[in-house]
Amino acid sequence: MAMQHPLIDKRQKKPRVIRVTSTNEDITIQQIEKYKYGKAELQFVTPNFVSLFINAYHREFDIASSIYQEVIKPKQSEHFRFQISENDTVRMYDYFEHIQAAVVMIYSAVECLTNVLIPDEFTISETNKEGTNIIRDKSYIERNYSTEYKLKKIIPKALNIQNPSTFKCWSKFTELAKIRNNIIHMKSSPTKQEKIISLLLNENIFNKLRSTFELIKELSKLNPFHHEFPILRNTETLEPIIVDRWEDEFSKTDD
Repeated sequence: MAMQHPLIDKRQKKPRVIRVTSTNEDITIQQIEKYKYGKAELQFVTPNFVSLFINAYHREFDIASSIYQEVIKPKQSEHFRFQISENDTVRMYDYFEHIQAAVVMIYSAVECLTNVLIPDEFTISETNKEGTNIIRDKSYIERNYSTEYKLKKIIPKALNIQNPSTFKCWSKFTELAKIRNNIIHMKSSPTKQEKIISLLLNENIFNKLRSTFELIKELSKLNPFHHEFPILRNTETLEPIIVDRWEDEFSKTDD
């Protein structure tokens, strides 16, 4: 039976609940980080890096959206050329910074989530040009395949879930992925840069961002109790790990 668990912050890594049947008790385990910092030792609850990316995305999205509504959108209905004021030019630059950050952050959240969802022991078999069968492990898969490929071909097989490419939000996610790649791998060509500016000024960029976050939510619905999923609600539903004795599970909680 799943149980509700209060949280200190949605950016923390999900706790785990061990249900010990022999003593009829639930034991909550929270992963803790320990780091030497000068003469001190810092200890804090382990963050979920997908959640950190998501939180940064929401912050950048809100700022970019606010600037867009105040500075850019009102000019869409006018049929003449605007000479942007110096003050609005500064705010336009702010908009480009924040909207680019939102694009990079939400894509990074998907990329990070995709990698952590691949089980450590998962492998695939490939045939090289010489016809030799080669086993590829998780480390190779993470380094050598795109996020989109891993979502379409690796994750459904690794987790036995629905193919994410069937989600309604998938097409807009792939559109955002192209924009993200153009931002990260910015070319010096004025034509390329003008295209990016045009895409970022198009109000549809916000739909692409929302759809990418929706992809994360749809994935979490398929496997809601997976330990690596980000926490998306203020109270998290956890599925207990059932053991007969605490000693049976204790050695498994160090990872």
